[in-house]
Amino acid sequence: MQLLGEWESLAASAIVLVACCAPGPRAIAQKPPAPNPQAAKLAELSRTIESAKLPDRLKAVRDLAGFGKDAVPLLIKALSNREGAVAEAATSALANLGAAAVEGLIEACRKSEAPHDVVPLLALSVVARQFTEALPTIAATIANQQQPDDIPPQLAWVLSICGPEGIPALVSLLGHPKWGRRQVALDALGHIALTTDEAIPPLARALDDEHEWVRWRALAALGMLGPRVRDHIVPIAKRLLDKKENVAVRRTAIWALQRIGPEAIAALVEADVAVVTETAASPPSKKGENKEDRLQSYEVFGGVDVRALPAAVALAKDDQRPVEWRVAALGLIETVGAPAKSATMDLVPFLVHSDVRLRIAAVRTLNMIGADDPAIVEQLGRSLSDNDPEVRRGAAMALEQTTTKDVGLVPTLVKLLADGDARVRGASAIALGSFGDAGSPGIPALLAMLEDPDQRLHSVAARALGGIGARASEAVPQLIQAIFGSKSKMLDLGQAMMPGLQDIDFYVALGHIGKAAVPELETVLAKNLSDEDAKKMVLVLRRIGTDAIPTLRTVAKAGSPDIRIWAAQTLLDLGAEPGDVLPVALDVLKSSSFRAREKALWIVDALGPKAKDALPAVARATQDTEAHVRLAAFRAIGSMKGDRAEFVKSAGDLLKKDPDPEIRERAAFFLKRTGPEAKAAIPALVSALRDKVPSVRSRACEALGEILPPTAESVDGLIQVIEKKEERDEVRIAAIEATGKMGPKAKKAVAALVSAEWLGSYDVRVVAAEALGKIGKDAASAVPVLVHRLLWAKPIAIRRAAAQALGQIGADAKIAAPALAWACEHSDVEQRRRLGFMSSKYSWVHIGYRPDVLTTNWTDDSWSAARVAAIVALGEIGPDPKLVAPVLARLSTDPDQAIQKAAADVAVRIRK
Repeated sequence: MQLLGEWESLAASAIVLVACCAPGPRAIAQKPPAPNPQAAKLAELSRTIESAKLPDRLKAVRDLAGFGKDAVPLLIKALSNREGAVAEAATSALANLGAAAVEGLIEACRKSEAPHDVVPLLALSVVARQFTEALPTIAATIANQQQPDDIPPQLAWVLSICGPEGIPALVSLLGHPKWGRRQVALDALGHIALTTDEAIPPLARALDDEHEWVRWRALAALGMLGPRVRDHIVPIAKRLLDKKENVAVRRTAIWALQRIGPEAIAALVEADVAVVTETAASPPSKKGENKEDRLQSYEVFGGVDVRALPAAVALAKDDQRPVEWRVAALGLIETVGAPAKSATMDLVPFLVHSDVRLRIAAVRTLNMIGADDPAIVEQLGRSLSDNDPEVRRGAAMALEQTTTKDVGLVPTLVKLLADGDARVRGASAIALGSFGDAGSPGIPALLAMLEDPDQRLHSVAARALGGIGARASEAVPQLIQAIFGSKSKMLDLGQAMMPGLQDIDFYVALGHIGKAAVPELETVLAKNLSDEDAKKMVLVLRRIGTDAIPTLRTVAKAGSPDIRIWAAQTLLDLGAEPGDVLPVALDVLKSSSFRAREKALWIVDALGPKAKDALPAVARATQDTEAHVRLAAFRAIGSMKGDRAEFVKSAGDLLKKDPDPEIRERAAFFLKRTGPEAKAAIPALVSALRDKVPSVRSRACEALGEILPPTAESVDGLIQVIEKKEERDEVRIAAIEATGKMGPKAKKAVAALVSAEWLGSYDVRVVAAEALGKIGKDAASAVPVLVHRLLWAKPIAIRRAAAQALGQIGADAKIAAPALAWACEHSDVEQRRRLGFMSSKYSWVHIGYRPDVLTTNWTDDSWSAARVAAIVALGEIGPDPKLVAPVLARLSTDPDQAIQKAAADVAVRIRK
């Protein structure tokens, strides 16, 4: 049987071979494959989408929806079409296909490289919202994904916008062996938890995760929910008190407890105090670090507010606690500052406590929060006689801060001016000065302190005498001697404006004594003063103020040009009439001192339109041999009224030829202030965009932005600056802002602005988004990039700018509707990422604790502004009401009134 089979096979092969080789009509003709109408139609629609007119392309996309799963690749390809309407139509078609499109869309997201490839993610989000059976597939993709690393958070975003329906899929990821995947799931759960409590239990369970960064992410997500997680105070505090825990996790636990509110205050305060005392008692961990530094760093991160006062006071009063704990509790009250005044009476017992450490902490706390109650002031007066000098010093400092002045304490303070401790004498002197006229009994002792062997007390005595004021006029001779004597050191104008320098207190004291010091000063002025003493005289008269104007006029009429112009500047600062100042400035313009000529032009610049009669003299100064004088002349011309057109050409010439970069920069600035009248200088400004000095290039960009309407030459020049990869950020920002000012006239720059979105720093991305928005609908091709920023940018300002730009682009940005709907509610991921960036990349140890991260730069107002921008943008682009109606309904009950109002306005607008 086997042999027969082989023979049959050989025979069949021979027959085929003969038939194939037979010539002519005897050959066996091969039947062509039957035509596939569906494949042909798909190929035709593909060609139409790529090359036909817009209406035909839109029709082709709609027709593709009827081909089912076979059309998915072509529809995904259509998502990248430069026309937003085509991408939007493709999204709708994919949504109609439902679950059949999921795997293809996930694959498209996986292959995303260019910025516009974010559009498949938006399409997938639309499908996921309408077809929950797609969610397990997305979760499985996140769990199994190996690379690239940015796909899991993108797909988790899709799950997060599905709300409660996405929770099971995300919970399944919390058991993933890779901690990064668990972090991704927590991010998405944190967003869902903003609108439903169903996501809170899995977040709380993650507090016990084996990996520290997963625990940190769970704490950050819970903290954003505030009072809603009050039932989880104990597990959150557990993370704070765990000494083995990562410092970033412990700090985030503190922040979460603060967000919960009054119910968590007791746990927060006790945990804070525990950390403070633990750190203060531990040995230094590295060379140069001391306990006080670490104690201070931990005190500030507690950040307790007025709600913590009852718990902090109770802890301080608890006799069963160690003294170190009680001292730390008083320190926490101190950090609250003035709002803690309600607790001042609770501190009175500590002023007489047997333990000196508590007495010192009490006076220090009262000094920081203020103590205006008469009973406290009375007790502080008794503390002035304490055996410990630190208590006496602290009591004097606290009395200086009080607004309730008990003049009966003046004799005690005068007596303390002779205390054996120099710091007590200094604090007492300053306290005495705070009593004003009532401190006059201490004048003799303060005059003696001006001669104290401890020279540090001289300026303290002068400050106290200045506080007493005109009643201390008998101190004028000594103060003048201290300033004009041979041992005094000269202060220049910059130093004189800086508080804390030793000699400045003498100037301030004479200024407070005021008019009573003027006769003595005029006696000194009658002598032939050196330039050095004349400068000192101007400084003193400046401090005295308007009462010194007549004397300053005298100084401005004599002496060297430098002294005269300095006196004129002081007259101007004190509000003297232009007639007292301008003649001096014009006269000094003729002097040989180029510094004096420069300062004279500064005065003309400050006078502005009031100095219009000086225009001829200033015009001559633009040709001065000294670069700084020419610089000041152009600045002055920019502030004066009158015809400045004649200076445009000379400014352009300076911009091209002057060797001094400051002059070139000032010339560009002059052209910027001139505005449209400087159109003739555009070629010079465009040439300056290639200047070697960055500041000159920046000023040239700014000037081009003010000379409107723009020319093709100015737009092209700015585009070159934006696209130059090695350009400095500050120059690129100036160029981007200039194109934004040009609006739709700069539509040619859209491609350059899109590239800038990926070239520059945080600030570059913000201004690029703003400029795209100002260009408007002509920037529709940038929508995918703006959506990417809206979804993934960490700094909140970029998200806000992207949302605003999408709204300004309008109906051509409809493809961005899912991302905007998400951004309307989303307000936490940036803060969590910011915390993680700071703690993981640089660590808290290296950068120090930054309270402004959670209080200033990242306030609720910032989140609110970004969310409002997204809501307004939804109204501007006019999306499908079915997509945004649930979001707007949730926003109508948002605790933020601005969010509620914006949502209500948009709801009305969309219904219309």
